[in-house]
Amino acid sequence: MKLTFKLSVTFLFISMFVNVHARPIILITHKQNKTKANKIRQLITQKMHIPSILVTVDEKINPCLKDRNAIMHLCVDKKNNMKTLQIKNKIIKRSFAIFQKKKSILISKTEVMK
Repeated sequence: MKLTFKLSVTFLFISMFVNVHARPIILITHKQNKTKANKIRQLITQKMHIPSILVTVDEKINPCLKDRNAIMHLCVDKKNNMKTLQIKNKIIKRSFAIFQKKKSILISKTEVMK
């Protein structure tokens, strides 16, 4: 049941963001510091259990210049520190509301099948 639920959540996020909007969900930008950026990506994917397909690492000349398309934008600055540039809470809340709605439908279908 847990695996089915996790797969449903993963599929929901991937289908909602990657295919429909074709924009980075979590964007990590850096300038010649791919090691630090990849460590951040690894933390996000392994510790927070976010699918790696939702996390993009990108090298830019000005990594801490805000990217309007990203839902969450993190950057590695000149001093090798991570900064949070943007989190679009409205989009996250709307997506979570859709997820909750689909979750309740799944639960009600499961209860009917019992």
